Amino acid sequence: MTHHSHLEAGFAPCATTDPEVFHEDAHADLAKRLCAECPLTAYCRAQARTNREWGTWGGETSEERAKAGHPPRGWRSRTPSAERRGTDLQQVPAAA
Repeated sequence: MTHHSHLEAGFAPCATTDPEVFHEDAHADLAKRLCAECPLTAYCRAQARTNREWGTWGGETSEERAKAGHPPRGWRSRTPSAERRGTDLQQVPAAA
């Protein structure tokens, strides 16, 4: 069976689940559980990496793909800028 026929037959959990589950970080744990049951997990993960998608695809979040070297389009690290520079925010002197 191809990935399209799996989707059409409803074998992929995403085919019968609210799409927002896979596109909002707040639902990433649920999306990952659904992906774990799916026969298309590897296919979806590869597609998301290739197409630089946002959201949870193939059990992998946008952040996890970014860490693996496949950031979504327009990705910016969610790490505070001072932390990226190696500066402790509490040690930065206040403006006079």
